[in-house]
Amino acid sequence: MGFRSISYGPRGSATLIRQQLDRLLACEWMIRWDKENDKGDQEFAVKEVKLTNDYAGTNARNGAFSREILLTEGFFEHLREHAVPLDENAVRQLRDSATSLDLYTWLSYRLPRINKSRPTLLSWQQLAVHFGNDGNNIRKFRQTIRDSWERQVSAVYPEAKAEFDTTAIRLYASPAPLQRRPLRLASINKSQEPNTTSAESKPGHQEFLVALRAALGENRARAWLSDAAPETGDEGVTIYVGSQFKADYIRRTFTVEIIRAAEKAGLAEAPNIISRGPLAR
Repeated sequence: MGFRSISYGPRGSATLIRQQLDRLLACEWMIRWDKENDKGDQEFAVKEVKLTNDYAGTNARNGAFSREILLTEGFFEHLREHAVPLDENAVRQLRDSATSLDLYTWLSYRLPRINKSRPTLLSWQQLAVHFGNDGNNIRKFRQTIRDSWERQVSAVYPEAKAEFDTTAIRLYASPAPLQRRPLRLASINKSQEPNTTSAESKPGHQEFLVALRAALGENRARAWLSDAAPETGDEGVTIYVGSQFKADYIRRTFTVEIIRAAEKAGLAEAPNIISRGPLAR
């Protein structure tokens, strides 16, 4: 998350992050809808708004912080279907400006969904409402957004095509900050392995994990590969990790590192990475 050091005092970084996460997951949501249809009825329904079914936070055993969050199935599937890829380096550079983070996240979601043949036009009043601004001082809000765009967001998201002039906002179809790239991680087929049984010449799957950990670096490897373990079955070798979320994240985020680690370990193809646990754990 970009912190240079971790501290655990009353105002320490770890303490503040833990308290903020507790607030987020313990908060109650209230949604109000005032618009009515032609018959005078309110067309509104709430289905699934819970983020998590069970969260202990700092109330876990011995007062320790809970390291796992069990998401509700509806929320988990919503994240899988509508996830917006963000550049971690960009988020790290913008972390001291809430307005820049909001603008970067909003553009990352909005621009790739715009029709290429027709740009989208928004008024400053519309944007203020969308960003939760009361709109009483549009002039100040406009200046804040324009400063964030010109000084920070446009630098970390150079592919973004947008115009923030004094009268309106124009948004043009743009690629996402991080492009989704399909990746096929197939199990090693035994027929593809070398005929020799020598330990020195046979491709090593432990070597694959070693190479992948080195490619990710100490911190990311500890976060995502701490429980990774290879197992050999009828269909070849599979790398198991502790959760479906972790398996999905590794495959989607570390595409290049996985391919390079497989090549460095002498594997014909990268092993399959799957979960040994339940879907939303």
